[in-house]
Amino acid sequence: MDELSVGTFELKPEVESIKLVDFTEDTTLFQPNSSSINKTIKAKLLRQKISNDLSKPMRRYDSELEYIPTQFICEFIKVFTGAFGIRFNSSLHPSGNNVVLFDQNLMSCVSVKKVKINSVNLQGLEIKH
Repeated sequence: MDELSVGTFELKPEVESIKLVDFTEDTTLFQPNSSSINKTIKAKLLRQKISNDLSKPMRRYDSELEYIPTQFICEFIKVFTGAFGIRFNSSLHPSGNNVVLFDQNLMSCVSVKKVKINSVNLQGLEIKH
């Protein structure tokens, strides 16, 4: 059994919008210019691979070394794209997405709910609490 906190956040009033790098974007493989199809496929596969790596569940007893590749990707995105965060696929919910913001000062926490987790079934993607 474990506990987690679920927070609800809102953009601060002075923040009009934020730019995210979206790894959930589904690119069509149909391209009118056939010379770019190879590049489009490679870009799509790379986004899917990065999203899969970002969404791997990490437990509190996992090695900090396992965070290094995703930290590197996030730092690269932050520095070279000017984005405020990333969006990637959830590993626990097939149609869910996760968002990571690089600057916590962009948001205000509106509410927090503590949830006790009794069991998790990742194969059936069922979470009971």
